[in-house]
Amino acid sequence: MVRMERKSDALKLITSISLVLLFLCFWFIVPAYAGNDDGNYQEVGVWWINDYHLFPPPGLDNLDHCDEDAEGFYNLLISSMGYTGRFDLGDFNAWETDWEKSSVGGRDYDFVDTCDCVYFAGHGSPSSFFFGEDHDGDDNYEFRVHYTEVGWGDMDLEWAFISACEVLNHNTYTVWAQAFNDLHGITGFDTPMFDTADLGWRFALYGYYGYCIGDSWKYATEDDQPWGVWAAIYRLRANVPGWGDTDLYYEWIAGFGPDGVEITKLYNNWPC
Repeated sequence: MVRMERKSDALKLITSISLVLLFLCFWFIVPAYAGNDDGNYQEVGVWWINDYHLFPPPGLDNLDHCDEDAEGFYNLLISSMGYTGRFDLGDFNAWETDWEKSSVGGRDYDFVDTCDCVYFAGHGSPSSFFFGEDHDGDDNYEFRVHYTEVGWGDMDLEWAFISACEVLNHNTYTVWAQAFNDLHGITGFDTPMFDTADLGWRFALYGYYGYCIGDSWKYATEDDQPWGVWAAIYRLRANVPGWGDTDLYYEWIAGFGPDGVEITKLYNNWPC
């Protein structure tokens, strides 16, 4: 499969915000900053995997709803919240190198780090999240984005939303600390979670109604996942220009705050 075949209509830039929405939606009252690269444009990308039939033994089960999960988030941010859709990549179009740093053969500088926020839906573990095909830049940790191979935020990325099992397990979440290269935070799950269609849409909808990122993820996971599942968030507490000492749990999806000087990293988990 050649790289050019990854092109799709989802790669075209889409904007649909109206002037009325700018005043009606609370999120846009918050000063908007787009990180390091692009003059305050708000961009989103999503990656999703349902087809894991090529995954090496012992293998992973195919999933049913990861496309709906990720695209529900993507479509609401574009249609109602003024975002530009940058990537909607699934199955054989979704490559692990899109998330990995250049020093391990990755191309995050062309993909995830050109977006303000990104969303992944698929299988996960405490050290990795998994892809359905092998597109690894250095032949280590094939079929997966491993915590040792990432460093997000040196361009534009501020939040990574991971709808996958155990990536933020309470015993091991600190391994993802090296992902914070001006990244603001990661959302995910402490435990195994269920493959559902509506989590991404619910998450975006809470944001649309004015909830901050942390509360939006908390309430969406509580609504979407059954009893016994635990969700989590791992983010910065930072000294942010104009805001002071700020827990970035309280950022808004459509009003990303400016990068600040890290004070510490904070973690919360909760039962769904």
